[in-house]
Amino acid sequence: MRFKAYSWLPEQPCHYLQFDGCNILLDTCTATTSFDVFMPMIEFSNYSPESFPVPANNHPRHTFLKTCDNLGYVDTPPEIHPVLPPPHVIRSLDAVLISNIQSFLALPYLIFQDDFRGLIYTTEPVIEFAKVLMEDMVTFYERSARTHVKVDRREEVPKWKVYDFWNTLNNKPFSNPNQWMEIFSREDIINLVARITPIFLNEKIVINNCIECIATPSGHHIGSCNWVIKNGMQKISYITSSSIHHTHNKCFEYHLHEGADILLLNSMNVNPTYSFQASLATIKGIVSQTLAEKGTVIFPVCSVSLLLELIIALAPIIIGNTTFSDCVINYVAPNAKTMIAYASRFPEYLVSHRRNRCCEPADPFEFNELIRTNKLKLYEGLTDDLSKNLKQSSIIIVGHPSLRMGEVIHFLYVFGNAQKNSIVQTEPNYPFENIYGPYKSFNIKSFMCPLDYSLDRVYVNEKLIPKIAPKTVLLPEFYNPQMTDLSGNAFLVTAHHNVEYYKYGETMTFKPTFGIKEVLISEGSLSTLKLTGTVERDIPLHSLKGHLSATDNNLTISSYDHKNVYKPLTKTPFYGKVNVPQFIQELGNLNCNFSIDSDLDDFDGCIITLQPPGTGSICVNNQKQKTLIKCPDPILKEKIINTLTRTLNSF
Repeated sequence: MRFKAYSWLPEQPCHYLQFDGCNILLDTCTATTSFDVFMPMIEFSNYSPESFPVPANNHPRHTFLKTCDNLGYVDTPPEIHPVLPPPHVIRSLDAVLISNIQSFLALPYLIFQDDFRGLIYTTEPVIEFAKVLMEDMVTFYERSARTHVKVDRREEVPKWKVYDFWNTLNNKPFSNPNQWMEIFSREDIINLVARITPIFLNEKIVINNCIECIATPSGHHIGSCNWVIKNGMQKISYITSSSIHHTHNKCFEYHLHEGADILLLNSMNVNPTYSFQASLATIKGIVSQTLAEKGTVIFPVCSVSLLLELIIALAPIIIGNTTFSDCVINYVAPNAKTMIAYASRFPEYLVSHRRNRCCEPADPFEFNELIRTNKLKLYEGLTDDLSKNLKQSSIIIVGHPSLRMGEVIHFLYVFGNAQKNSIVQTEPNYPFENIYGPYKSFNIKSFMCPLDYSLDRVYVNEKLIPKIAPKTVLLPEFYNPQMTDLSGNAFLVTAHHNVEYYKYGETMTFKPTFGIKEVLISEGSLSTLKLTGTVERDIPLHSLKGHLSATDNNLTISSYDHKNVYKPLTKTPFYGKVNVPQFIQELGNLNCNFSIDSDLDDFDGCIITLQPPGTGSICVNNQKQKTLIKCPDPILKEKIINTLTRTLNSF
């Protein structure tokens, strides 16, 4: 197997696996840092600069650029950066395995390639939730109130797409702007969904009749999965974006990954002091304090898992406290009702106690009860109904966490100038230090409290690796202790002796760890072989009928025409288990020197090395009822065989 990483982001992998006769792509990804250098897409054009102090200073030489404290923001719709293999690799793909919703977003740019003929596999919840999320993003762009674009479309390459253009600014992009692309369309989403093959968790799929793939629960969100890949000689365990912190979705499972030859780990929490429960408690404290001050809390969210987690965690605050009896959770998104309804659509992907409610029957979530009691209100945009019912002291869950699109921009306009209000960022992939630049003059309190579901080093070292017991652990170089920078990105793996780190763009080859047995084929049998198949893609297979001889542990195939050469068995067949103490005692009477290399208490067998070293060995395995004798001296070998047979039974 050959392996190559096309993503430099450890939390959003894109891996290429090349087997004999099959090429597989593990996930695609989008680099969200491209949003950082764009202006927010406002939905209304009547915002006053005094009450909405986003950057309003034009660059002295470029009309498409807004500046603030030497930070530049392009005044065009934000572009996305899909991280994909080069075209010649895409043409060779037989299958693409998608693990979660985040990996789904780059697929429209993959199927843009005319030569892509591979199949795309993922679970049905990932398809449905990702479709809703992508439609929301398209709606954000459609609702944008931009009346003109200040980039000269006659330019073949806009000036801001030249990487050197950003050298004089403090927010230079993390990637090359020439690789960024415009947002996908609704038609692209429809075409993409039509090309995907939905699968179930723990379902075995076979690719090109040679590779077996099984999707296992990862616990990250409803329908997310990890992958077990087998090619007959190697077993690869691919674990990414997995979580053991669950309140609604199916738990992370690893029993099908046990005994893997290669454990490929991604998306892990490198902070040794991070606590998911502590971060959740901090969020609850911020909400309680803000509501007590008659303020509003804004949560910019697009992740399905975070959305459901926040509603489940924050609902008891406004229900169990009489002080907040008038407070409401407002969820504002173009497909808000659909997103909440889909949470109950896939009971087989939920945690056991919520799945069991569907058998009663009952609602697996408490959302319907919250809606019935007016504690949870769903809005599909900035409607008149929202304006009439919105209260000063409330909780607002809204998109998008990049703060460059969606209704969150309008809510910052409404609540951004009051210190009693708060905005809390829970998405780990959108740190405020990178995206909050256009809003830093606002008075609203901002908090960065990431809810990171990823596996931490304690769980990986104490439970995951010992349970899976892989032969090799493969990690991104980002987690290499020798490459640790001041931010402390090392993910120290102490539970395994064979840990390898891969680099972005580096090709690695992994050969099977078990030996391949050679078989000698006679000339007559060799002349009958007719191998078919091409060298590039197919594995040449041919059935062969003949006689297989295993004398002295040497395998030889002779032609079926030579069957008369073989004579009936004249030796007495023996069977049973070897009496090891008796065999060793009689072996000592042969006047040969030997040493015993294993314990004899359990009588399961032993390994006997003839002395001096190199003169032969005897391996007795009573569990498999098999004994292997290696001895170059034919006379001594015959004596050992006769001694061995005296400890066995015969017909």
